[in-house]
Amino acid sequence: MLKIFKPLSILAFCCLGLGVAHAQSNYKPGYIVKPAGDTLRGQVQVRGAHRSEALCRFRPDSEAGTVDYKPAALRGYGLANGQRYETRLVPTTDSLGRPAQRQLFLEPLVSGRASLYTRRDAFDEVHYYLYLAQTGAGPVQELENRVVRRIYTANEAPEVIPVYRKTLSEAFRDCFAVQPSLPKLEYTASSLAAVVRRYNACSEPEAVFKSKDTGGPKREGATVAFGVAGGVARTSMKFQGEISLRNGTFTSVSPLFGVYFSSTFPELNRNLELRVDALYQKLDYNDSYVARGFSSVDLREQASLQFQRLAVPLQLRYYFRTNTLRPYVFAGVNGNYLLSYATQLRSEYTAGGVPVVTNKEAVNPAIVSKTDFGVLGGAGLSLGVGKRAIGLELRAERNGGFVSSPTISAPIIQYGGVVSLQLF
Repeated sequence: MLKIFKPLSILAFCCLGLGVAHAQSNYKPGYIVKPAGDTLRGQVQVRGAHRSEALCRFRPDSEAGTVDYKPAALRGYGLANGQRYETRLVPTTDSLGRPAQRQLFLEPLVSGRASLYTRRDAFDEVHYYLYLAQTGAGPVQELENRVVRRIYTANEAPEVIPVYRKTLSEAFRDCFAVQPSLPKLEYTASSLAAVVRRYNACSEPEAVFKSKDTGGPKREGATVAFGVAGGVARTSMKFQGEISLRNGTFTSVSPLFGVYFSSTFPELNRNLELRVDALYQKLDYNDSYVARGFSSVDLREQASLQFQRLAVPLQLRYYFRTNTLRPYVFAGVNGNYLLSYATQLRSEYTAGGVPVVTNKEAVNPAIVSKTDFGVLGGAGLSLGVGKRAIGLELRAERNGGFVSSPTISAPIIQYGGVVSLQLF
């Protein structure tokens, strides 16, 4: 009996020695990050993928004692080889299957305005999580590739529901560039990381960033811009009511130019922008026609109408997030102020073989208003050039016109293109 016990004792001591040696050698150079942001360097014990999510074992050096840190006690930790973990609030379930939340150390695959994390659970299954900076201290969202097994169809393969695609589509709805790739996106670390990087590359300035003092989220204020704008527009004015000018076709192609001011609203929606323009435009209408219904003879008229106006359109714009070229749509109201006007009407008819010509104002000054209002809408493209932007857009607008009375009106419809250049 003693002969058997002695070899077994030697073997047990050897195994114990190997275990202690392994535990001692399992520490690698690394660091921990305290909640205040302080970084302490030392040695971190390398643990399995599942064990790493719940506990960090740290010691300042090989001679010092070890300290165990749970996720709530650290911002994160890492190894000198680049492997690192960050503390995040993760949605889970409790022992009764009810929704709950738990702080865990997650391994980041992509960091930025949108971050991608991963972890391996006790069943060796890999999970992926999405975190958006604007959520602040909120939990991460799990990117699920849900497997459904039907117990009544034992021979049928489990159904896989790619819930993660819908999750990403909703989270990235402000970036048009990534949407086409989501319906067929594979559930792999490389594919998920690639689409998150594309989202982070969208050109819209980040509305949320980390504070150096607290590490918490901080909102960026509204972005204001000032620039110049100019373009060309085709305008038509159609007279209606008891006036001979209704027989004419009045169109004008003229330049317009001025300045604009815009402001974003990151607290409401970072894709929205309010813009107001101040544009000068001269409208020059000329036409010859036969005035029917106003005389018993053939009355030929030549009308000349000139209006100089200051247009002040107020627009709400929505920008789609893409890399550099950003499409947008807009709608708003338009106010116009009449700076000056001049009208002339030359009428001619024949009486007894003799031409009779009269000249007068084409429009009674009493029915000319100094202001008019309308609506406008359109779409365009904005190109980012450094910290500035160049915009090219198409506009359509309809205004009530400067001529108005209970029996006469002359609405103005305009289509045109405008180029904008941001100055600062």
